[in-house]
Amino acid sequence: MLNDFDIGRLLLITFSTLLIFFLFFKKQQKIFYIVFGVSFFLYAGIGWCYSIVDFIYLFYYMCYLSVFLFTYNLFSDYFHKKAFKNFKLRIKKSFVHIYVYVFIAFLISFLHDLSLAKYFVLKAPDLSFFSETTKKSPLEIILSYISLIAFPFYLYSLELYVIKKRLILLFIALFLPLFFLYTINFYISRSALVLTFALLISAFFRIYPNQKNKLIFIIILLIPTIFLWLYNFTLIRSGGFVSNISILEVFEILTYQELSWPIYFNEITKYSETYFYDFASWLLTLPIPNFIKGSFFDFTPNFIFSQKITGLEPGDVLFNVLLMGPVNESIFYFQYFYFLLPVFSAFLFAILISFFKKIPDGNFLIIYIILFEIPHFNRAGFSSVAPFLINSFLFFSLYVIYFSRIKINNNQMGK
Repeated sequence: MLNDFDIGRLLLITFSTLLIFFLFFKKQQKIFYIVFGVSFFLYAGIGWCYSIVDFIYLFYYMCYLSVFLFTYNLFSDYFHKKAFKNFKLRIKKSFVHIYVYVFIAFLISFLHDLSLAKYFVLKAPDLSFFSETTKKSPLEIILSYISLIAFPFYLYSLELYVIKKRLILLFIALFLPLFFLYTINFYISRSALVLTFALLISAFFRIYPNQKNKLIFIIILLIPTIFLWLYNFTLIRSGGFVSNISILEVFEILTYQELSWPIYFNEITKYSETYFYDFASWLLTLPIPNFIKGSFFDFTPNFIFSQKITGLEPGDVLFNVLLMGPVNESIFYFQYFYFLLPVFSAFLFAILISFFKKIPDGNFLIIYIILFEIPHFNRAGFSSVAPFLINSFLFFSLYVIYFSRIKINNNQMGK
C-alpha cells in the first residue's frame, strides 16, 4: 500500500489545500473551517497521493474546495447579517422530547423481529446484513420517518442534562438509542460511536471547565488504544478475530481503508452516463416520506457505484459498499458540471449552521452538524447526509421559525 504512495504528491496537495484554505478562512467560524478543511483533505485529498490516480484529479479537488468555501462564505454572511439578523427564535427544551425519541428507537428495534431476548444476550458486531435483502414493514418505515423528524428535538433537549450537570443521565440518553439501533442488525458504525463520545466530551468540557486540560491529556494518551480498538472492531463485525498486529500496521491499514476513496476517480471519469436525473428526482422527492412515495424514487449512488466496480449485486455474499467521496460523487452526477454539487451543499450547510447559531443553547445541534455531518459528508458524499439535513434539520428549522413567529405575534397582540 505505502509503496504506491507518492510523497511529492502529498507535499503538493498539502500546499494547495493550505493555500485555498487560508484564502477563504474566517476566524469567526474557525471550528467549521478546521473540521471541514481537515476532513476534506483526509477523505478527498490524501487518496490522490497513490500513484494510480490520474494527476488531473488535483484540479477537480482544488476547484471543488474553492467553490464550496466561496459559496459557504457568501451565504453564511448573507444569513448571518441579513436574513436571520432580527430573528427571535423561541423553542422550549423538554425531557419529553428525549423520552419520545428513545421510545421510538426501542419500538423500531422491537418491531424488527418482535424479540426481547436480544436486549439481554447481545451478539457480536456483524456486517452480514449488508448482504441480505430484507424489507421493512410499513409501520417500521413510518416510525423511522418520525424518528428522523424527532431527532433534532431530542438533540436540542439534551442540553437540559448539561444545564443541570447530569453527565451520567446524558450518557444514558445518548447511548440508549445507539443500543436499540445496534440490536436491529447487530451493526453500528464507527462514526456514530465517535460522534456520541464527542458530544459527551463537549458536555464534560462545559460542565467541568476546570478539568478540560486533564481530559485532553487523557484522550491524547488513549489515541493508540483507540486506533487498535477501531481496527479490531472492524475485524469482528466483518466476521474476523481480534488481531495482535502493531499500532503502525493498524495505522497503515486504517489509513488506506478510510483515506483512499479518490483511487476510484479513474473509473468514474470513464463512465459515459451520468446520474443527474436520478439524483435530481431523488433530491426533489426526498421530503416526501417513503411510505407515501414508495420506492420509485429510491437512489443509492454508493450501491450503484459499488456494483459497477465489483460486478456484484446487493445480496451477493462478497458484496461490499464502496464510498466515492465528495469529488468523485459530484462527477458521478454531473460530469463536467460537477461544481454544482458543492454550491448546493455549501448553501445547505450555511443556512443550517447560521440558523442554529440563533437558537439559544443550540450547542449540540451545531456540534452535531460540524463534527458529524461535515466529516460524514466528506467521507461518504452528499447522498449520505442529505436525508438528515433536509428531512430532519430543515424541518426542525421551519418548525422553529413558524412557532417563534406565532409567539411573537401573540405577544404583540397582547400589548
